[in-house]
Amino acid sequence: MSEWGGSTEPLPGPSEATETAPLNPRFRQYNLGTQGRRTRSQKLLLALLGLITTVGLFLGLVFGLTKSPNQINISEVGGLSAPPGEELLLLTRNRWPILDVSSAGHLLSGVRPLSISKEYLSTVRNSSLLRLSQLDKLETRLKQKGVQPAPHSASHRHQQLFMSTSSRAREHARDGMVNNWAAQIITRDYNLSSPWTERVSQLIPVRTPDICRAPPPSCNASYPYRTANGTCNNLQNPLWGSAFRAFRRVLQPDYEDGVSFPRSADDGGYLPAARQVCRHIFTDEYHGDTTRSLLMMQWGQFIDHDLTATAASKGSGGAPIRCCGPDIDNDPTLLHPECAPLLISFEDPQFAKLNVSCLDFVRSAPAPLCTYGPRQQMNQITSFLDGSNIYGSSDEQLHSLRNHTGGRMAVQTLSDGRRLLPPSKDASDGCNRADAMAGGQYCFVSGDARVNEQISLTITHTQWVRQHNMIAEELADINPHWDDERLFQESRKITVAMMQHITANEYLPLLLGEDLAQSASLLPQTEGYFTGYSEQIDPTISNVFATAAFRFGHSQIQGLIKMVGAFSKTEDFIQLHRLYFNPFRLYQDTKMTSLVRGQLNTCSRATDGHLTSQITTHLFEAENATTGLDLGAINVQRGRDHGLPPYNAWRRRCGLPPVTSFEQLRAIVQQPEQVDHVQMLYRSIEHVDLYVGGLLERPLEGAAVGPTFACLLTDQFVRLKAGDRFWYESGDPSVRFTPDQLQEIRKANLARVLCDTSDDIRRVQERPMLLPSEDNKPQPCGSVALPVLDLGYWEEIVDEDDGNDDGNDDGSDDGNGAGNDAGKEAEANDEAGKKRRKSWHRRH
Repeated sequence: MSEWGGSTEPLPGPSEATETAPLNPRFRQYNLGTQGRRTRSQKLLLALLGLITTVGLFLGLVFGLTKSPNQINISEVGGLSAPPGEELLLLTRNRWPILDVSSAGHLLSGVRPLSISKEYLSTVRNSSLLRLSQLDKLETRLKQKGVQPAPHSASHRHQQLFMSTSSRAREHARDGMVNNWAAQIITRDYNLSSPWTERVSQLIPVRTPDICRAPPPSCNASYPYRTANGTCNNLQNPLWGSAFRAFRRVLQPDYEDGVSFPRSADDGGYLPAARQVCRHIFTDEYHGDTTRSLLMMQWGQFIDHDLTATAASKGSGGAPIRCCGPDIDNDPTLLHPECAPLLISFEDPQFAKLNVSCLDFVRSAPAPLCTYGPRQQMNQITSFLDGSNIYGSSDEQLHSLRNHTGGRMAVQTLSDGRRLLPPSKDASDGCNRADAMAGGQYCFVSGDARVNEQISLTITHTQWVRQHNMIAEELADINPHWDDERLFQESRKITVAMMQHITANEYLPLLLGEDLAQSASLLPQTEGYFTGYSEQIDPTISNVFATAAFRFGHSQIQGLIKMVGAFSKTEDFIQLHRLYFNPFRLYQDTKMTSLVRGQLNTCSRATDGHLTSQITTHLFEAENATTGLDLGAINVQRGRDHGLPPYNAWRRRCGLPPVTSFEQLRAIVQQPEQVDHVQMLYRSIEHVDLYVGGLLERPLEGAAVGPTFACLLTDQFVRLKAGDRFWYESGDPSVRFTPDQLQEIRKANLARVLCDTSDDIRRVQERPMLLPSEDNKPQPCGSVALPVLDLGYWEEIVDEDDGNDDGNDDGSDDGNGAGNDAGKEAEANDEAGKKRRKSWHRRH
């Protein structure tokens, strides 16, 4: 349903007289308008109407399931064109990576460019800049009236601590916002249909972002280490995969107006409210994964925060935005244009009884584009699996996290000798608490701002900073002549290689299944170098990966966190929402150990269409509060916010047969009864959101996810390997490890990391992402089953000469028949060095 008419003549933009009108033209879709809070009589009336509606829906559902002429009986049509067992075969036959919109050739269609006068473009420019001025005035007004989330509320925590947005991203977003407004005007006035970008690609946008004006970075092809911001990985396209760039699009976005308005149904109607989708479909029905431990979920979150950090829209000075409340209900002009609130039904059992009519939802910030086009979103961190969650994604951030001595990362050392992440001593950061600070306990700082989100994530960050420092200390012993910079860069390179190997060797087979991972060449080689790197493969994180596919892991989250003491004695269970932004237990000397033991011995929840209420009702719930946010609803709404096409569009893109009826959907999901609710909420199978359809699918054999998510995840991980010049198995002479070093990296395993970097872990199963079993028994940390990297292969032999040059060390004859062949001497030194190598086993 498009809001704009089909006028062929340019229409005037907003004037000063209209600046008090709501900047969000769809506010009634997302808000209760001016009706205010519900009175007792209104609630009774609404309850009666709700009862009638519920009965009607129930009868309609029953009737639809038994007599609907639009539903196909699978037995009558012979079932799916590709039964579930054959979908894996289809995917293993795919060519990876799959094509995206940048390589699909749609821009080469030869369409006639749009002819627009300079006068009209001037009008568009003025209208868009005027709207920016209006936004500034509105944000000042909101600040003056105190229309912001309450400090320490769930919404405040979500926006300020989890969806933090840097000042650089906020500035980029203003460019993106102005150009989106201009594109909306042009699309409206010229009645352009999607895809329309090729017709306006020659137009200079209202505000040309800095990233479009700046020359590409100058790259040193022989420099052996990654840049902090990801530039110069691809020498031909040095900005691919770098921080503060737009996500990559696999499919053209599906916006209601073709530019920016969140997706609606293809027949012009509204989609079901995201909270309704979560409440009826993503119910808290528990199914445990019988093989995978909770560490699989935790590793997935950890590497996700290495790959994606979507910038969120912010108010004046980076302030969080409030979208709900009686003041906004009574005065819709106070609704920020970046709001798309999650509406709450009057019969909602969790929120309605508390008189909550909507939950804050703020749109992702628009990315700056160099030409007019549909709204895009921005990744604030590097796309590569490069440890940016440890080291940061800018030189400034990297500098602040280093110790600048011995190649080490900065840490804080406690009185008992344990080393934790550096403290964040900002009393107003939203995480720190006055009582904890009074006792010298602070939240933490790491390469990713989300480090304090939940305590198991904080532990993983701590373990990998410890891992880096252990490597740096050993390299300093082996090569005392290396300076701080060399020690740091070599330690970082080894640490990142370990992360990549553990992901490829332990995580991806459990995520995608051995067959699909093998067919896509994602599993590590046992010897030799990887030769599949291509400058033509764009590793940039796709919008669909960040917004839907890799969010499958939210289904794996356990609502109760188990703490296990010595001798496998369970100490305690803690509700997850009590651990949000509450990392202070790590200051107690036994808590890290008991939490890690709990992860090793607790199963993940099965990946299915059920989410724990700890994230669908209590997400980021503040202390002493009764409710939080709903992550399931946020995921559905976020997909619409980003213009992700519906579920079937992605099945078609992956070469999978589309699901043509709700009956066909029942045949490929894990719990067919959930489809009853899908059918009740969605008027057509073609309207179903990707996150809903993808999460409900039955997993592929040996995999954690179904075929659609498996396809989208495989595509991205292939790009992260084949599009990364620094991938740890690379044979590029300027960046590669030596053959001996690479064989040592291939020994890296998560069990060894847990043994070496946890406070007092003494036994770990060989595959920690799998539960202990007869084939995966816990091993003592000193066991040869948990191999240690021999860093002796990084020893650099130097000439023991004190550096004085007698003029004869080039191998020339000194006139006395005593010629010195420097090449042979170096070779002999290298041979002697090999004989002197030791295994640098860590002591516990």
